[in-house]
Amino acid sequence: MQEAKFRLTDCEKDSSDIKSCKFEQSEFVEEYQNAYAGDYLAQQNVGYMLLRGGDGAVRKNPFEACAWHTLAIRSKSPYIRSVERDQARISCTEPVSQYGKALEGQISEMTQAIRAHGVHRVAVPEIDYDPKRDRDETNSGG
Repeated sequence: MQEAKFRLTDCEKDSSDIKSCKFEQSEFVEEYQNAYAGDYLAQQNVGYMLLRGGDGAVRKNPFEACAWHTLAIRSKSPYIRSVERDQARISCTEPVSQYGKALEGQISEMTQAIRAHGVHRVAVPEIDYDPKRDRDETNSGG
């Protein structure tokens, strides 16, 4: 997805471990696509990578991280655990106070894109996820 690639850093400039950076970027792009396909765990992972920067592979964006974490929590997935709720609170502390209405608008746009079913899940070899075999990334690996 081209949109995901706009969130990546330049591994040649910004990373001391180019191989690891490229690996993280590949995983981010796959997770980003799965997040827009409606996968709860992918949404959590994208939010986390945007919050932390994916070890330098992804541009940090606390606003988007908060949007993904909030979207995931609102999904009513049966896999939501208290740790994910805590992560949403942590990632949303600053952006919510700064961007309240803009954040809700971002979440609304993301929700509409997911509901349009225009994005299909892809395999994420790093976590042994196969969309043809597994129900979702939470149940990956067989």
